[in-house]
Amino acid sequence: TVVWGAGLQASPVGEALGVDLQRGGRVPTEPDLRLAGRPEVFVVGDIAWITDAKTGDVLPQLGSVALQAGHQAAENIARHEHQDDSAEILHRARILAAA
Repeated sequence: TVVWGAGLQASPVGEALGVDLQRGGRVPTEPDLRLAGRPEVFVVGDIAWITDAKTGDVLPQLGSVALQAGHQAAENIARHEHQDDSAEILHRARILAAA
C-alpha cells in the first residue's frame, strides 16, 4: 500500500502506474475513485483527475475536494474489503471566504 499525503502538485509516482496521465501529471479515476483496470488502487488528492459524474467537469485541486475524496475512498475501501459495491464521489462545493 502506498499513501501519498503531501504537496501542491501531482506526485511523480503517477508515471509509474502505466496510465495516460492528464494535465499536470494527474491520474484519471473512475467515478468511485479507483484506477481503471486496477480495483485495488484508489486515487485521491492532488494526483487525482476526478471527473464529476453529473457535469463531466474535472474537480479542482482543492483541499475541500481532497477531503471529500479521502472520505469517499475510505468508505469504498471498506466496502471493497467486505465485497460490497463502491459508490461514486458526490462532490459538494464549499463556499470559502477570506478576509
